[in-house]
Amino acid sequence: RLGWQDCPGRQVHVEPPGPRPAGPGKTPLTPLSLLSPLGSSERQSAPSLFPLVSCVSPPSDESLVALGCLARDFLPSSVTFSWNYKNSSKVSSQNIQDFPSVLRGGKYLASSRVLLPSVSIPQDPEAFLVCEVQHPSGTKSVSISGPVVEEQPPVLNIFVPTRESFSSTPQRTSKLICQASDFSPKQISMAWFRDGKRVVSGVSTGPVETLQSSPVTYRLHSMLTVTESEWLSQSVFTCQVEHKGLNYEKNASSLCTSNPNSPITVFAIAPSFAGIFLTKSAKLSCLVTGLVTRESLNISWTRQDGEVLKTSIVFSEIYANGTFGARGEASVCVEDWESGDRFTCTVTHTDLPSPLKQSVSKP
Repeated sequence: RLGWQDCPGRQVHVEPPGPRPAGPGKTPLTPLSLLSPLGSSERQSAPSLFPLVSCVSPPSDESLVALGCLARDFLPSSVTFSWNYKNSSKVSSQNIQDFPSVLRGGKYLASSRVLLPSVSIPQDPEAFLVCEVQHPSGTKSVSISGPVVEEQPPVLNIFVPTRESFSSTPQRTSKLICQASDFSPKQISMAWFRDGKRVVSGVSTGPVETLQSSPVTYRLHSMLTVTESEWLSQSVFTCQVEHKGLNYEKNASSLCTSNPNSPITVFAIAPSFAGIFLTKSAKLSCLVTGLVTRESLNISWTRQDGEVLKTSIVFSEIYANGTFGARGEASVCVEDWESGDRFTCTVTHTDLPSPLKQSVSKP
């Protein structure tokens, strides 16, 4: 017997997939392959959103932090993720990775991840990123904050000038230095006052530095230039720090003594415009305070490429608390300073478990 395909003169008609014709009063049949996961292509289910935060806590400035957005239990499978900061500015697409929808339990789930340096992640609980998900059922969003940062208040110290330091400049000026250390989170502000009035002129505040400790903490210092007459006038100079909504203050005057428990501290001081103009060179100064002995102290300046600069060391007179300071000075060409190269001061001493380093470059 000849098969259907073997019958001469016969033409085989193949119908495309789709609902089969039905007889009068009957519903067309749909192939199983065309059914949605729940059996109805018309059904929609809005996604449920969940924030995800990486376990890097507390993060350092160098670490990357992943924030994620999980969308679950939605139909159909089409979703689009977008990321914004609280102020509505967009997160760069280069930092975003979207993962495709996956069918699970009859509904879909999908996720998106943004990878940012920890310094770009808002630490304030009231600041956050927003994950927005567009779906045929509508648009939904969820707010995502960064990892919880352990709060630590700042420790304040003021380093006062010696009488000797005023005679080293033609203008007979010196610097008061205020340091806030061991604080977290990173956001902080610092201001100077003289007899209760805010001082703006002569203030130089450096960037917030990360201390490699566990947990990660930060440090900030600010310098106030004062004349010898201002310092000897017995005025009270106040360094005020605001951190996490609280104010911290430290006072200093020519009548007050320094903190007797101040540790050895290093400050890298950039060349001043006036100094460059007068000497036609850029003088790098490395101030060391809190010294008890002069023996074994070494201060050296190096260029960014590792070249060691000729450094001269000058000791100050003894402070009222029995400690003294020292200054390591090196000069470089103005062109080298203007180029933006980084210069590093390294201090070694028997009272230090390891060398202290501070770097400076033209802002």
